[in-house]
Amino acid sequence: MTDHRDPADARLDELFGAWRAEIDEVPLPALVDPLRAVGGPMHPATGRRA
Repeated sequence: MTDHRDPADARLDELFGAWRAEIDEVPLPALVDPLRAVGGPMHPATGRRA
């Protein structure tokens, strides 16, 4: 049986697979430290905590 896939689709699959592997190999740092997260949101107009 022959493969009748479009070569462009095969190339996209290869490209996205490599991209996914690259993203998965580098861990993301924490976006917010726990102390700031517990501090809660601030009201934008007054700068005071809600």
